[in-house]
Amino acid sequence: MSVLSIEGSGKFLSLAFDRDGDVSRRRICMHNDLCERLISEIDDMINHRKDDISEVLVGDGPGSFTSLRIVFSTAKGLALALGIPVRRLSVLSLLALSVLDSYGSVSGSVKNSAEDSKKAYDIVIPLTDARKGRLYYAVYSDCGETLMRPGDKSPEEIASEVASLLRTRAIGSQHRAVFAIDDDSLTSCAKDIADKCNAEFVLSESNLAEILLRHSDMCTVLEHFQGPTYVRRSDAEENLLRAKQKANG
Repeated sequence: MSVLSIEGSGKFLSLAFDRDGDVSRRRICMHNDLCERLISEIDDMINHRKDDISEVLVGDGPGSFTSLRIVFSTAKGLALALGIPVRRLSVLSLLALSVLDSYGSVSGSVKNSAEDSKKAYDIVIPLTDARKGRLYYAVYSDCGETLMRPGDKSPEEIASEVASLLRTRAIGSQHRAVFAIDDDSLTSCAKDIADKCNAEFVLSESNLAEILLRHSDMCTVLEHFQGPTYVRRSDAEENLLRAKQKANG
């Protein structure tokens, strides 16, 4: 059984391939030639043997609209050609799981902002770049339960919402919370939000495609007519909506 895993919603393209328990992995900084690069990297990773892929896993956003569409088109094209299923899991979930794995029973590659490199957290808040001064975020418990659904807000709004949630949940006990990022350009912003919430932050360097493989039991089937899950409308959709509203007075 061979499973191909792809995550390309943000700054990095992550790939992992499990062929009968032998896992190969790659994590590459994203470039403009994603479509050509993705196909080339996949072909090289699987040693030009597409026919033995039994399943494809994909990171299901939120993130770059263009990158997600390329990843999903590639995954669905492979699945259609080979007659195999595609399953998906939220990228924010993957980022949270990368932290929980690293500070739990499974070791990973994480840089901690605190001195103690082995800490357990009760609440994980992954952050990814939504552009235009906004961030995608969600809140998860240490067992993967969704405490706050994925959203798209300014850093100030996120800090306010998360701080309120932490105050509510900390009644009678102290909850350890951590903000998680995988893009170092968000470090200053994440630290500022974490400080306002009396929380910590980590910069994860985990291969999210490998995390996807590890937690494939949490994935859901992608139907043929489905695409990536978007938290907000694309710029093209927003422009079309404004044009329609203007035309209708």
